Amino acid sequence: MEKTSKAKGSNSILNLCSYYIGNKLYMNLFGELSKAIQFQYVYVPIRSISLNNKNMLTKSNVVIKYDNILKRYHRILYGSKIKSQVKKISNLVNIRSFDLIHAHTWFSDGGVAYLLKKKFGINYIVTIRNTDLNFFYKYAFHYRSFAHSILRQASKVTFLSPSYLERLCEVLPERISEEVKKKSIIIPNGIDRTWYEARKIDNPGNIGQKLNLVFIGSLTKNKNVETVINLLESLKSHSKIDVNLNIVGNGPLMDSLKELAAKKGLENHIVFHGQSKIEKLISIVDKSDILIVPSFTETFGIVYPECMSRGVPVIYTQNEGFDGFFENGQVGCAVPPADLLEIEKAVFYILENYDQISINCSQLAKQFTWENIGSKYIDLYTKIIEKNKDLKLTLSEDPSHEN
Repeated sequence: MEKTSKAKGSNSILNLCSYYIGNKLYMNLFGELSKAIQFQYVYVPIRSISLNNKNMLTKSNVVIKYDNILKRYHRILYGSKIKSQVKKISNLVNIRSFDLIHAHTWFSDGGVAYLLKKKFGINYIVTIRNTDLNFFYKYAFHYRSFAHSILRQASKVTFLSPSYLERLCEVLPERISEEVKKKSIIIPNGIDRTWYEARKIDNPGNIGQKLNLVFIGSLTKNKNVETVINLLESLKSHSKIDVNLNIVGNGPLMDSLKELAAKKGLENHIVFHGQSKIEKLISIVDKSDILIVPSFTETFGIVYPECMSRGVPVIYTQNEGFDGFFENGQVGCAVPPADLLEIEKAVFYILENYDQISINCSQLAKQFTWENIGSKYIDLYTKIIEKNKDLKLTLSEDPSHEN
């Protein structure tokens, strides 16, 4: 098999990205990085040929390799999965031509990066995500020792939010926790430039008389939409405010949530929009006053900065993805996802301080541009690559390392 070589230039990144097809976040990230990185090879393991070319990025210095390599038994045979990917990648590309490997998940990609480093000596960084911490590390006890090795051998460990760094360090053995803290860095996801550039639809601005809430996300148990509907019922029962709710997204709970709304007599106050394209989504957000997404678990929550960019305050989950970026009350409120009373208090706090919080949202959302996120990664990659080059130069000049 003919191997792919890197383009001319010194910075060449091998991206291991198991979740590439899930959304367009990675496509946007790699597109932004392509402005400064000479060559990127993105390895995307898939389970079905039907997923081939999904979210394809067309850049002359980026290769997206979809590999229909995942089997059903890989769900339980983790070791077999990562070893098969190491073998395949080794046949596809010249591993030693890369300056750095970025594993975009701890377990699925990090395991591959760890084995590639052992075999070829190429440094890697690893990113911690929701499923890594809340599923794999929590339940895969027999792989914890290997997971610790992945972290210890990584040049850097990146997190999408401060809360996930804190939560991971709480469950790691103390010695490893201290190592991770020393080489950790927070780099969140970016948001599509359309959120900043689309013309703002004026909201009537009758806060205090009419309140439009919005939920954006998949309609699953984890997203806790039932609590949002219960909140609407509670607000309407003891408040003079005319409260309505827009629910944007699809999922397995769609029918049961519609039944719940009807049972509570709220069908005329809730609109289920289904999945919406970005233009319609922005229009819905512009007509809304507060975003509320009290997920039980999440890595980051891209909908929060998206809505912030339109001046809409947000209610998010305490100690989960988005929590920790800002002081509580600055752009909205962090809440316990199952505590209806606390969520209701958060709504009234935002209403009492609405103008200032809305201004804060618009201003602080600017840090989530892909240009800003891309520059953080480029700076991180460059520092690791230069440090590695300096180390190699030092070793080559040390007589004790001569053959």
